Amino acid sequence: MKPTHKILLALVFLLAGTLIVLLSAQEVSAETITVDDDGPANYSKIQDAIDNGVEGDTLSTIRFYREDIATRWG
Repeated sequence: MKPTHKILLALVFLLAGTLIVLLSAQEVSAETITVDDDGPANYSKIQDAIDNGVEGDTLSTIRFYREDIATRWG
């Protein structure tokens, strides 16, 4: 195989590998999750919001209220 063909083949594999990595990467974006037990919000219970949130999300309660919660972070 000619050296030019080897370089071209290497570039094709490099490009294919780069495309695979870029297409398989998951986009992660933080959200603000709202909680209100008697109004329009994402959740009506804080525990439900925690259970369905991901790292980086912000949890916002519409008003102050008391609820026992458990987190995954210890």
